[in-house]
Amino acid sequence: MEPLRNPGSLINVEQLVCALFFLFILWGCMKPSVAREKVLRDVSVSVVLREVKQAANGTALVYGTLTITGRNKRLQSANLDCFGLKSITSHSERIYVDSVAHILTNGYMAKNNKISVNVYWLFRNRMQSNDLDQLDISVAGDSDVTDLGHCVIFAR
Repeated sequence: MEPLRNPGSLINVEQLVCALFFLFILWGCMKPSVAREKVLRDVSVSVVLREVKQAANGTALVYGTLTITGRNKRLQSANLDCFGLKSITSHSERIYVDSVAHILTNGYMAKNNKISVNVYWLFRNRMQSNDLDQLDISVAGDSDVTDLGHCVIFAR
């Protein structure tokens, strides 16, 4: 039996169905990400949250990319500990650079006025992937985000 063909087309129906099925499977395997941005006077801070992993002790690790960019002044370095995540019910306790080696989070150097680094935040409570939608950026505990003197250093 001859495969069904669309007149004037070089692709048969079976190939088209196979290609669409492959794209559907690929889309289903992609992990959703959540993006947030906070623009302050001297810096803009953005995060792309990719994944939540549960630790054995009941804590959760939220993986993502943190980007800090100088706006009015040239960014030299930043204390990554100032950049957390928060929701209505919880707040990240600590940030870590996602690396095989331990990397200090204070005094993290900028390149070309920007810091972009893969990190993870520690939460003391369990979280699910759909909880990523509830998270927002917290800068310096949000007590006074106009004073970032202990969080960022600008070039002179």
